[in-house]
Amino acid sequence: MWPSRHPGVLLILILLLAVQGARAQQSSAAGEGEEKEAEYQFFSGSVVEFSEERLTVRRAVRGQENRTQTFLLRPETRIEGRIAVDARVTVGFQPSEAGDVAVRVIVRSNPDKSKAYSCSLRRKVQPSFIT
Repeated sequence: MWPSRHPGVLLILILLLAVQGARAQQSSAAGEGEEKEAEYQFFSGSVVEFSEERLTVRRAVRGQENRTQTFLLRPETRIEGRIAVDARVTVGFQPSEAGDVAVRVIVRSNPDKSKAYSCSLRRKVQPSFIT
C-alpha cells in the first residue's frame, strides 16, 4: 500500500543505497592503494656508489657503527634529483627475495666540491702588526 502511493520515494531510496555502496567500494579500493605505498621502508644516508642496476648508501650515526645498504634499481624506480657520490638521499624500498628494491630515491643534496673545500680556506688572517 505504501509503495503504490509514493513510488518516487522508493526509487530515491534505492538510488541512494546504490550510490552509497559505490562510494564504499571506491574508498576501499583507494585504501588498498595507500596500504601498498605504506609498505615501503625508508633508508637515508650518503651515496657510496651507484650504477644503472644498484645504489649503495651509507648511514653514519654518532655513537653507532656505520650501516651500508645496497638497493636494486628497476626501470620503474622513481628518482627525484641527480644521484652523485656523497649526495644525501632517502630511499623508499620494498624488501624482496632478490634484495631490497628501490621504489623511490629522493636526492636531498649534492655535494659541491668547491664549497666542501672552501671551509679550510676561510681562516682568519691576522695582520702581522698585531701581536
